[in-house]
Amino acid sequence: MATDTTSAFSEAELAYLRGERRLARIATVGRDGTPHVVPVGMWTHNAEHDTIDVTGRQFERTKKFLDVARTGRAAIVVDDLASVDPWRPRAVEVRGRAEAIHDRHPLIRIHPERVVSWGHRTDSAPRHGGAGIRREGRAMIARIWTGAVRKQDGAAYADYMRRTGVPGYVTVPGNRGVWMLRRDAGDRTEFVMLTLWDSLDAVKAFAGEDLETAVFYPEDERFLIERDVRAKHYELAHETRSGGSVSELPTLRGRTVVLRPLRLDDVERLAEIQAEQGVARWWGPPDLVELRSKAEGRSEETALAIEADGEVVGLIKFHEEDEPDFRHAGIDLFLTERAQGRGLGSDAVRTLARYLIDEHGHHRLTIDPAADNRPAIRAYEKVGFRPVGRMREYWRSPDGSWHDGLLMDLLARELDPRDSLEQKGGTGDEG
Repeated sequence: MATDTTSAFSEAELAYLRGERRLARIATVGRDGTPHVVPVGMWTHNAEHDTIDVTGRQFERTKKFLDVARTGRAAIVVDDLASVDPWRPRAVEVRGRAEAIHDRHPLIRIHPERVVSWGHRTDSAPRHGGAGIRREGRAMIARIWTGAVRKQDGAAYADYMRRTGVPGYVTVPGNRGVWMLRRDAGDRTEFVMLTLWDSLDAVKAFAGEDLETAVFYPEDERFLIERDVRAKHYELAHETRSGGSVSELPTLRGRTVVLRPLRLDDVERLAEIQAEQGVARWWGPPDLVELRSKAEGRSEETALAIEADGEVVGLIKFHEEDEPDFRHAGIDLFLTERAQGRGLGSDAVRTLARYLIDEHGHHRLTIDPAADNRPAIRAYEKVGFRPVGRMREYWRSPDGSWHDGLLMDLLARELDPRDSLEQKGGTGDEG
């Protein structure tokens, strides 16, 4: 019998799945490739098999049962709202191999290969630890898988892996990074997936007890002309990094906010904030992969957590153009709804602006809110940013429609000298 310590689910996820009865949605694939998604109320976590079992009336006649009998694959998501104010959605999504079991009570049994969840915050230690070469005295593990596709399919397969394989890796507790390598070789394109893990137990949470078994996705058969069915694992014996990292960024102290280096255990909270209606309207739904890449310093943008009264209330990020003839930096941020309208956004932008001017030597900064986001525009004007011009159909909203943006900029000499870091006691870097 499976126990919680060997389960594919975390303790928080198991508590959610075993708690009050919630409606779920199961997804299968029809004979013509069309997804079939329907609500189901009769489902349970099967502790003996560590599976999600779904049943219903005259179940063996349903399309979902027949789909699973044919494809052997299914996904299910269980979700609800923990609260409306603040907006806090919760969910557990399970994807994997599925069985259509003909029995006295027919059922679909989904064996987890991918588990993605959000909104299940507890006071316990975060599921993802900090960066570094060792975890509790053990070396990190590198997992390597290789495959090849036809050259004309190379770009499409890379995009497919970004949407399936990469999220599949990074959402597993203990994953420390994903690198997808590719090269053209004659009439085919070769791929190498290199992933780092805290331990062999973390790899097993991804691949199963037989950790060398390669994990495949529904459309792999269509793309791959050659593939490893077994992955290889190596112990990381040495690591040297060049350049800066998120952990090397200073902590910046404003009048009311603190901007500090982003950590992996901030990701879940920031995803909750980005999922709030008043934030998602401008930013779209949270992308856990992208948030995590920022926390690990693997993004082209540099991000910091915004704290107020010791609580994470948002994210602020910047990117730098270092071409000498066009050198400048751009800023963007979001705040939880209940922190808006309190001057925290202006303070965060002002604090980061002073740092970029004083410490990075930028003479010009830009920011580009939606043209109809008046509260944001007013907040940036308080710092000294001025409208430059309207950018027509500049950004696409979550509903797919295009909207105008407003380019604003700030020159170094226009930032109030009273906002200098020296007068605030420096950057607050306590290293």
